[in-house]
Amino acid sequence: MKEGKGGRGKHLTYKLYIGWQHFSNEKYRVITKTKGGGVRQIDYNADEDLTVEKIIERGTKLYFPQGKSQLGDLKDMDISLGSFAGENLESFMNTDGDPCSFQTYLKSHGLFSSQYHLYIRTKQKSEFTSCASEDVRENVEENMVTDLLVNNSIPGHIELKYKRKLFSRYDENVSTISYWSMRQCYDSSVHDMAYEDYNCITNDDFLLVHVEKDNNLYLTELEDGSYKLCCFTPSAHPEIIMHGPDKIYGINNGDLMLGLLTPLHNKNIYYQWYKDGHLILEGINASVLKVTSPGEYSAGIIVDEQLYKYD
Repeated sequence: MKEGKGGRGKHLTYKLYIGWQHFSNEKYRVITKTKGGGVRQIDYNADEDLTVEKIIERGTKLYFPQGKSQLGDLKDMDISLGSFAGENLESFMNTDGDPCSFQTYLKSHGLFSSQYHLYIRTKQKSEFTSCASEDVRENVEENMVTDLLVNNSIPGHIELKYKRKLFSRYDENVSTISYWSMRQCYDSSVHDMAYEDYNCITNDDFLLVHVEKDNNLYLTELEDGSYKLCCFTPSAHPEIIMHGPDKIYGINNGDLMLGLLTPLHNKNIYYQWYKDGHLILEGINASVLKVTSPGEYSAGIIVDEQLYKYD
């Protein structure tokens, strides 16, 4: 607790510690600081009516600045408040089961706010977020069936991370932003294109810095800025292309994504993506493609003016 101006030993403000849990694989899991979670502190006045709704409102502002997080947008989440024991709290009640204030709740249960943790709990409203159109949803679902027929497996989850450097207009300071899906990189108020046509690498100079699928880490960025690529059942020519879209594919925040990994990752190599034999996307470091319609997809890279294609 913090001492206020009301005199020595009289506490006017208190502190409450909260965490973040997200629903994944049939249970709520704690989100660590590296993914935007971690323990945060909420200060409140002794005479403040601190309700469940107010804690959720203040907590989501901490974990979802500007309504966004590494796990998705706030508008696409169902939000609740959980206790340290894992129970959902719709309101605060004393030991007799009567509604009460937060302070009375703590006192009746023999708890102290500085030693009591609550959790902001989030759950994706649906597999596909609301900003995707019905056509895109149908196309992705159709492509899942196509993928099943080609690869004999249903697309599971793939974890992707994108990073971009931001240069200050006023000095030489450089900051870095990162997101865990292409959908988070897109801002309809800034971009003059539909999300279906957007690629954060070719349109906004993001870099793909992390790929993980089926508990296998395919790509990660090291502290010195270099990349570690892991080779699981490599292609016929791993010195040029280690893994093609027949291995690097999956659902990421509602989008079906395809990837192409090479030892020359993010070294300004030119990528080309094809659908049914026609070129649909090309660009420097464009190692991933968002699928918006069914078809046969392939990719390639150009090294020393020679195209190496992965069908």
